[in-house]
Amino acid sequence: MAKKKQIQKKLFGGNVVKKRGIKSPKNKLNDLTGSEWTHFLCSVEKTDYPTSGKAGYAHKLRKEHPSPKPPQLMESIMRFFTKKNQWVLDPFVGVGGTLLGCSLAGRRGIGIELENKYLKIYKKVCDQLALKEQLVANGDSRQIESILKKLGNKKTKIPKQVDLILTDPPYANMMIKKRTANIQKSSKGKLSTPFSKNPKDIGNLELNNFLDELKEITESSLKFLKDKKYLIMFIKDMQPKEDHDNMLHADVVRKLSEIECLKFKGYKVWFDHTQILFPLGYPYAFVANIFHQFILIFRKEEWSRCSVLRYIGNKINLLEFIEQPLKEKGITGTKFCDIFAGTANVAKYFKKNGYTIISNDNMMYSYVFQKAYIENNSTPNFSGLNKIIKDVNIDAVFAYLNGLKGQKGFIYKSFCIEGSKNSKYERNYFTEENATKIDVMRDAIEDWKNKKLITENEYYILLCAIIEEIPFVSNIAGTYGAFLKNDDPRKFKTYTVKIPELIPSNKTHKSYQMDANELVKKIKCDVLYIDPPYNNRQYASNYHMWETVAVWDKQLLDRKTGLRPYKDQRSLYCFKAKCVKAFDDLIQNASCSHILFSYNTEGIIPNEQITRILSKKGKVTQYEKDYRRFKSNSKGKKPRESLKELLYLVEVS
Repeated sequence: MAKKKQIQKKLFGGNVVKKRGIKSPKNKLNDLTGSEWTHFLCSVEKTDYPTSGKAGYAHKLRKEHPSPKPPQLMESIMRFFTKKNQWVLDPFVGVGGTLLGCSLAGRRGIGIELENKYLKIYKKVCDQLALKEQLVANGDSRQIESILKKLGNKKTKIPKQVDLILTDPPYANMMIKKRTANIQKSSKGKLSTPFSKNPKDIGNLELNNFLDELKEITESSLKFLKDKKYLIMFIKDMQPKEDHDNMLHADVVRKLSEIECLKFKGYKVWFDHTQILFPLGYPYAFVANIFHQFILIFRKEEWSRCSVLRYIGNKINLLEFIEQPLKEKGITGTKFCDIFAGTANVAKYFKKNGYTIISNDNMMYSYVFQKAYIENNSTPNFSGLNKIIKDVNIDAVFAYLNGLKGQKGFIYKSFCIEGSKNSKYERNYFTEENATKIDVMRDAIEDWKNKKLITENEYYILLCAIIEEIPFVSNIAGTYGAFLKNDDPRKFKTYTVKIPELIPSNKTHKSYQMDANELVKKIKCDVLYIDPPYNNRQYASNYHMWETVAVWDKQLLDRKTGLRPYKDQRSLYCFKAKCVKAFDDLIQNASCSHILFSYNTEGIIPNEQITRILSKKGKVTQYEKDYRRFKSNSKGKKPRESLKELLYLVEVS
């Protein structure tokens, strides 16, 4: 035994916990020792929990639900994925298996259930077992945001985000199928029945509709889950049919993997040894008794790891690399200028890290992002809309916009098949439904601004949200240089605006929409970050859709792709004959103590020219990182080729 503990200590580090093994101080996920952690990793979970007596946890009451989960099983899951006193959310709580597991594990639970009769059973179980009830609400999880808001009050404080989502949704309409007389006789009245007759119950939907609704509810729930935390979902397969294999767990994994930032991490198979064995198919054919269920494990990745926007030169995965030289030099919390801001990801990152930000770009859509995320420091109250929206706040405003009925406006007439089919060029960027939704929302906020019902900050936050969701419903390969002949699956997603994750700050930040070479003559900063276009791709033409929605002048060129006039927005950094001179002019006019310059090995400014120009300003240090070139999500067979991302630090003399 002593030798075993020595091996565990070598493997896991940390201190010996009496009778439990070695607990590592590096374990941020749970309170388990290394041996307990290892035990949970077995891919098959075989259980034989009692269904009567004290250890049955009122199973006689809970079995009124078609698929009650053993509290002991839920307890073991949350012991692995959370620490004591952390919060667990279940959007399909049923008779409370997850919440009872919370009580056993010393966690705090929140549950939502459509059918009030099941919540009444949960409360009876708590009363019978002398357990304190966890927080529960009767409602439709499609409205999870408003439900949680009502659930939390001065007496009941719930967190903005939980540490785990653990849930057992219905398995499409599998409970509705008819049973043979033989099975009914063998079951002795223990057959599963539909969860409810409620038309809102996703357990009454056929497969494809079920998957769509489950994805929508999951996506809404994820807003309340912390980054790097887990979503655990029970799913049971159905008997195969001639037209479908009915491997529901695989269908669910594929569907939920469409959600940005949600990554499938694996599964465990739960085998309940107490189930009744039926003579299915006897005496004619093989029909399996499906006793196992899949425990699907997903993780919500942090925002900086997500593919937020498909954008040429997006630095979302290079933020730490960009900050590295500043950390090495001990530069923190100073004035940072992102003079080619684009989607503003770099400026956002440094704002979060305590810098005072100056941001700029010559594109209006970028200016919108900057105004929302950089200049704005808090969540506004939208009080000017109180005559239009009841109990107005930011949640109510976004709910109002999403609830507007679509209208056939400029986007509909110019960028979807149904609206443009009678014009010179038929365009296929959006579905009819999504095009009309963009139209009605964009017109609404412009009207509010003109009537002075919303402030400048409020206007840009709403406009930012409208633009940010457009690429996720666009029929494009990556940019708006052209639409696809064959529809991309994104096209058919429902266009829904989401509240931007605003960045609180007590500092004053400033955003501009100017030519970088002109702005640099008017500002001073400590760190000047320069990330110009690397090649001849003009952002004005590749992202004309965003610019059209941002400017809202309803102009476009007479071309098949629907380009807007952009002659005055062409960047000199996209022309091989002009980029070196423009870069030299920019650097020589910079008033700063440090320069950070991003480029890559395929940029049109030669490395020797970059070094020559930067060296005139001060000491140059070059950093390199293997990276992959921008590629649209086309399904070409060629793999993404490697190249090097270059970063130059200039210590200005």
